[in-house]
Amino acid sequence: MYETEVTVRGRLAKDPELRHVGGGTPVASFRLVSQVRRPDPQNPGRWIESEPCYYSVSAWRALGVNVAASLHKGEPVVVLGRQRIVTFDRRDGGVGMDVQIDASVVGHDLQLGVATYAKAHRDGHLRAEDRMNQLTEFADPGGAQGEVAIGDPSTDEYHLAADEPPGEDGFSDNGPLVPMQTPAA
Repeated sequence: MYETEVTVRGRLAKDPELRHVGGGTPVASFRLVSQVRRPDPQNPGRWIESEPCYYSVSAWRALGVNVAASLHKGEPVVVLGRQRIVTFDRRDGGVGMDVQIDASVVGHDLQLGVATYAKAHRDGHLRAEDRMNQLTEFADPGGAQGEVAIGDPSTDEYHLAADEPPGEDGFSDNGPLVPMQTPAA
């Protein structure tokens, strides 16, 4: 069987599911939805979205453990892997097709946001205190005297600025991170 190496960009349709198969080999599975958004030539200022394409993605071993610990529903990701088309019999008697990708690389799409890297321990897990230290380091890399500080990631919440126009790729979430406004008591 011929296998095609593909790179797909999209968003997670739901959180990855981590399970163990065979002799305990971990595998994370998730659905990826990819959709193109383009300007509508007949209606300036409006956008047209293509039909969504869904992919079933499997990430094995350490990659699977890290995917399950790192990715969540709705997040933009890029997946590189081997693609297969699998046919199956549908309940209505027709034949369905599923596009499956065995991932070799998975990562957040950094065109649409920021991420921090945390090296996993040998068991594939990152201790909570290590993650907090890395997030705090990212938020204030210069320490108390640093010039760049976006706040305390353990207590503050951020969102993307809503007034940013869509980027070249058509996504409207290219804006900067800004602190969430807390309602006055």
